[in-house]
Amino acid sequence: MDSNSKVFCDSLVALDVNHYLSSGDFGTADLELALYDLSDMLEGQELTDVLAEIFRFYEKHPDIELGNPGPLVTLMENSGINYVPALLTSLESSPTYVTVNILARVVNTDIDNVDKVRYLAIIDAIAKSTDANESAIASAKEYLEHRALTWGGTQVVN
Repeated sequence: MDSNSKVFCDSLVALDVNHYLSSGDFGTADLELALYDLSDMLEGQELTDVLAEIFRFYEKHPDIELGNPGPLVTLMENSGINYVPALLTSLESSPTYVTVNILARVVNTDIDNVDKVRYLAIIDAIAKSTDANESAIASAKEYLEHRALTWGGTQVVN
């Protein structure tokens, strides 16, 4: 792991999310700005070493919503790296509001139909879960309902 990646990971772990979220009307915006500042450290760099830490951040803060898609998701999407394997690992262990939405964004891209069906099945399983985080379940249900209304019920995995 290079020094920028290490500093990024250490800073992400040390980030006092609760302080930001409890600091009034601008707390969420300030947290989002702090994450953009961290993301700027890695702009244009290889992200393989930091993916697990990004997904751990979301697992540690499962109800957090920081923009759409937010600074860390933007960083991953703009990097060109294949973050989907790390995303799937995170979803398997602890789905969150953000990670469900990331997978939904992947489904909406031009991917092959086999992967699309597989990823929709994962979202469907989260929507039907009784063990997953409530915001993850709600996000999965909302996405599947939107998808059914937009593209028809045949698109939803049963």
